[in-house]
Amino acid sequence: MSIRVHGRLHGLLRLIVDDPEGKCDVQLAPDADVNEFLDHIGARNKAWIVSVNGTLRLGGHKLQDGDEIDCYPQLSGG
Repeated sequence: MSIRVHGRLHGLLRLIVDDPEGKCDVQLAPDADVNEFLDHIGARNKAWIVSVNGTLRLGGHKLQDGDEIDCYPQLSGG
């Protein structure tokens, strides 16, 4: 058994996946957390801000089937 989550990568993180809009659907183990999602797509050390269903979450947050995950790179300006 597994869960399916829907990811959307923003900014330069979009280059990690093969979708120009940065979208990816991922199947994970039922007890997967945000860090496991990031590992799966290769963004563990690149995503600085992660929200699950519109709420900011830390890496240990457990995911549920159908979750919507948004990942943002570090923001900078000057």
